[in-house]
Amino acid sequence: MSCETDGVHRIARVAGITVWHVCIEVHRNDSHGPCSSLAGPRKVWVAAFFWLVGGWFGLHRLYLGDEAGARGMLLTFGWCFVGWFRDGFRLRALVEAANNKQAGATLTP
Repeated sequence: MSCETDGVHRIARVAGITVWHVCIEVHRNDSHGPCSSLAGPRKVWVAAFFWLVGGWFGLHRLYLGDEAGARGMLLTFGWCFVGWFRDGFRLRALVEAANNKQAGATLTP
């Protein structure tokens, strides 16, 4: 889904469950793909908050820019909560990897 405006966009409604796409962009840069998340480095405390309140459906992975991982967690309820629990221990490494990926993406022309 492409984000032409900031905000919350409804993607689909399946079996009574509505899937929303949150699009917040500080800097618009199409070279990083649609809805490239928040500009600047990701913070562990924000990722931990998202993991705690919505980690079982991948909210923390969406914040870190891992859309495929977020979709997988959403469809499997956090891999039956095992993946959610595992991500709690790996959260610092996930944030570091997302920041390294973002730093590498901004260095390329």
